[in-house]
Amino acid sequence: IYSGTLTPFINSAFNKDVKNVILDGEMCGFNTKEKVLLSLSEEYDVKSNTRQYEDIQTCFVVFDILYLNDQVLTNKPLNERVEYIKKAFNEIEGRIIYSHREIGTSNQN
Repeated sequence: IYSGTLTPFINSAFNKDVKNVILDGEMCGFNTKEKVLLSLSEEYDVKSNTRQYEDIQTCFVVFDILYLNDQVLTNKPLNERVEYIKKAFNEIEGRIIYSHREIGTSNQN
């Protein structure tokens, strides 16, 4: 829990009752000065050494949860799994965040 570029920062985000979890998400770059996730067009590689970028750090964006405390969740609907995500950890800005969702009302959204 003390090594790596992300683990030392997110360990405390998990709720105390979480003994095991499998999250699905995406590693992204986060601009700490502008407080925004970086887009792919900004040519930032999260696998590179983030210390070479002064205002950029790695951030894990969670969009699904597959397993929590010995319980398989993949058989539950996504809207229910989202509630489990929120029970598993608390966001830490720029380190571990929930993917924000919007309900589409047409095929144009």
